[in-house]
Amino acid sequence: PPPTLDPAAALTKPFTTTLFRPGFSLRLPAAWTAVERDVSAFQAYLGDEDFEITFDHTYQRHESVAQGVARLSATPGARPGVVEQVVVGGRRGQAVVLDDDGALQFADSGFHVPSGPIVVMVLPVPDGTTLTVFLVTRDDRAVQVPRLRALVDRVFATLRWS
Repeated sequence: PPPTLDPAAALTKPFTTTLFRPGFSLRLPAAWTAVERDVSAFQAYLGDEDFEITFDHTYQRHESVAQGVARLSATPGARPGVVEQVVVGGRRGQAVVLDDDGALQFADSGFHVPSGPIVVMVLPVPDGTTLTVFLVTRDDRAVQVPRLRALVDRVFATLRWS
């Protein structure tokens, strides 16, 4: 059976990036796995990626946070919701829920999901580029995305940029 997401899970597992840039440290629930895929991709997930947080810094062009949200919202098949303000490790960015009519594939990085809704966050990086954070659940997305978001808000409160 798939794992159960507990939005109130204790954040007992520290992790500090050594490869991904921009570097950071955070705390995750004990059952979560943290993986640096390369200098541009970090993932933390529960189960077999049943619940996932992905940091993507593949798109290395200068743009504002609003431009980044617009670029990602224009992904073929995406239906963007209302843009909201977010703070991650003290960096002020924006988030939008993207729903869809099928699979979403983001051209910049190749990141893809079988279907939405997913949460997409765009954060500023000091070099003038932006960082994308994807929050993805595998099943029952309408119910699970808000639960994942509640946990991620707590995880991001522990995030410190290096």
